[in-house]
Amino acid sequence: MFNFLVIDIMKFKHLRNSEQLSGLNILNLINIEKLNGNNFKTWKQQIDMNLGLLEFAIAFKHPKPHALTTESTKEQKDAFEKWERANEMSLLIMQSAMEEHIRGGIPSCDLAKDYLTAIEEKYKRSDKVEVGPYLSSLTSTKFDGIGSIREHLLKLVNIANKLNNLDVPISEQFLVHMALGSLSAEYEQVKINYNTQKESWSVNELIAICCQEE
Repeated sequence: MFNFLVIDIMKFKHLRNSEQLSGLNILNLINIEKLNGNNFKTWKQQIDMNLGLLEFAIAFKHPKPHALTTESTKEQKDAFEKWERANEMSLLIMQSAMEEHIRGGIPSCDLAKDYLTAIEEKYKRSDKVEVGPYLSSLTSTKFDGIGSIREHLLKLVNIANKLNNLDVPISEQFLVHMALGSLSAEYEQVKINYNTQKESWSVNELIAICCQEE
């Protein structure tokens, strides 16, 4: 069962009179799945969504404003305070939405943007470990007749998408060839039809043709 983030409402006490309070959705924050080492992509999507809803994304989209001086205008002071608050709360939310052993492995940063970059770098290295198993699955998975042919082919599409997301490009034509090679003997005619045609098939066309043969 997933562990979900529960933000201590008292830590938001200083926002009580802030315009940010109107956008503060505690229910959304409670549903941030804690980063546990195997769920980075889901975690980042939830973090991005919640920080955006809370209007804290400015800490990532805009550089830190210049330090205030005695000559700073009210507009500059308001912008500085808004950015500082967004940066502080973004750090708090990210750190709270992590398992303790994960948080301990991330170097401290003053800027939320740098902190998120440090987390991403850690998981980029972890992603490399996933490439081998995905490539192995793509090349070795065969249709054994259990389940539908559509499910089998969509499984291969899912693996290819994961490899593309890991910067291992899998073209559609390569995927079609791999998918054809994974079919059982009862789909031999499909393979013959493909090899005798000049035009290549898309993945969707292959799925439709195989479903007709099923």
